[in-house]
Amino acid sequence: MRSFRTQVLLWIGLIVASSLIVLGFAMSAVNTAQLERVIDRGLLMRGDAMGRGNRPFPFGRPGGPVGAPQQPTGDLVVDLQRPVAMDLQGNMVQGREMFDPRARKKDGRVIAGFSNAQYRGEEIRVYTTALMRPRGAPPEGGPPGFDPPQGGPPELVGTVQVASDLRAIRQLKAIQIQTLLSTVPLAILGALVVAFFLAARVARPVAELGAAAKSLAEGDYSARLPDQKLEEFSTLGTQFNLMAERVETSVVDLQSALDQQRRFTADASHELRTPLTRMQLATSAAFSGSDQEIREALVVADTAAKDMALLVQQLLELAKADTGELTSNLVPLDLRVVVAEAIEKLGSNGVPLEIRLDDKAVPVMGDSSQLERVVFNLVENARRHTNEGLILVELYANGSSLGVEAPWHGAATLKVTDTGAGIAPEHLQRVTERFYRVDSARDREHGGSGLGLAIVQEIVTAHHGTLRIESEVDLGTVVTVAIPLK
Repeated sequence: MRSFRTQVLLWIGLIVASSLIVLGFAMSAVNTAQLERVIDRGLLMRGDAMGRGNRPFPFGRPGGPVGAPQQPTGDLVVDLQRPVAMDLQGNMVQGREMFDPRARKKDGRVIAGFSNAQYRGEEIRVYTTALMRPRGAPPEGGPPGFDPPQGGPPELVGTVQVASDLRAIRQLKAIQIQTLLSTVPLAILGALVVAFFLAARVARPVAELGAAAKSLAEGDYSARLPDQKLEEFSTLGTQFNLMAERVETSVVDLQSALDQQRRFTADASHELRTPLTRMQLATSAAFSGSDQEIREALVVADTAAKDMALLVQQLLELAKADTGELTSNLVPLDLRVVVAEAIEKLGSNGVPLEIRLDDKAVPVMGDSSQLERVVFNLVENARRHTNEGLILVELYANGSSLGVEAPWHGAATLKVTDTGAGIAPEHLQRVTERFYRVDSARDREHGGSGLGLAIVQEIVTAHHGTLRIESEVDLGTVVTVAIPLK
């Protein structure tokens, strides 16, 4: 398979050679035709002047005019400078032979016009015309008058030919061929040199594109094309880099999703195994225990079953979030009612809980069960990490009253503040990840699965809201949810 550079060089060389050859032959034909027209014009002027008697042309006996020097026998050019003439009977009246005998028929009639002939081994151009003499002019000696006598038109007395050699045309053709043969190779060489550098300049971005594409195919998703100077390749490079960025982002997201899915599956299996193990131990102990031990085993099994049911419910909610089903049942509702019902279902559990609700309705478009889950998870998470102090739940229709910068004008803002252990900065950005625990041992002891904040994040996102978590170690945590008002 030929390379791009080789094909460019071959095509450019072929085009340049063909163009120059065609141009050279065209120019040669034009120059030759122009020179032939000049020669023909000169012959026409000389021949017509001689044939009409407008130039002195002595008539004498055959063999040459009276007193005229003999026909030169030297150079061909000297011979061609003098016209030749023949009378009607075929006798030469000037010159020894006709330049082109074919131009005169046997009956003496003249074939007037131009012709090419061989004369003494050389190609010549000949003009043949009728030789006229005014009536009453002397048959020999002295030039005829320029104007015919009043007695009548001039009479035909013979044939006259004038000639010119074509040496200049041959020399012109030879020079043009030599010029063409000498310039075409140089022009082709120059064109190939220029084409080589141009092809190299064009092939370089193509090679870089191929290398970048190969790197992408081999898994190096950070491969990018450098900036290009040529506009077309610059556009191509920009589009390729955008594509590479999308590919890299997609691959990273896919890899992250796969890793998350693997972690999710492993963590879910582990979390489900824990209550199942507790249930198995409790039921095994109940088979050989007393009534009191059986009741205690049933309590343990019931608690484990509830924990497992809660975990399964959380997993189902996350599965709905992944399939986009969380927003399938949004209706107008007052968020104050949802918060109050969720707090009532939670009940009191040691740590004091204070509620501050807006005096006016807080209308939103939402799913009451999902929003209850948000309140439930936030409060339960605060209780789990707060041994003493206070948990404050606030709800306002205007986030500015709480100092929250909501992205909408007039947002429903839910704020849950605790005075618990807080979250270290290195964990703060990951607490909404599924199964992520700041202190896994402590969370399992208190029944945490690491899914509560992940579910809150999914539900808030499904309601087109935002979730912000602020925390300081040993001081507590503030979780703020902003949802657009209806």
